[in-house]
Amino acid sequence: YLKWDPEEYGGVDRLHLPPSRVWTPDIFLFNDITGHFEDDLKRDNPFLVVDSDGHVRWIPPLVLKTMCDFTGNNQETQQCELKFGSWVYNANQLDLISKITSMDLEGYTAHPVWDLESASVERHETKYECCPESFVDMSYAIRFHAKSVWSFI
Repeated sequence: YLKWDPEEYGGVDRLHLPPSRVWTPDIFLFNDITGHFEDDLKRDNPFLVVDSDGHVRWIPPLVLKTMCDFTGNNQETQQCELKFGSWVYNANQLDLISKITSMDLEGYTAHPVWDLESASVERHETKYECCPESFVDMSYAIRFHAKSVWSFI
């Protein structure tokens, strides 16, 4: 594990490393439509941050492309889900956690047709027929509605 006592290493309590220097999990966007989501994660930029307590933070910049099916859905509010998880590692081997219950919208840019209502995150554990162990996913639910026609006038 990536833990150490900073006092034994000259007070160093944080390292900045390229992702290729440490193991990174096979996290996928299950409903990705590009077919190369994992390739975008294999870059060595930006560096990840490793704290002496073993916490690893890595926030790779990504543009996500997914498809939401709204056919036959006449509801005012629409919802789209982004589901992230591992195809390989079960819940005993890889645990995904979120310290937030809603998405960070700091970089959000308003859309000319849609108004964002909410963006939440939930952790799920699922058992599949293939395997005796559960698998973890993090699902981000984005709820939005079409702007009123009056917004365009």
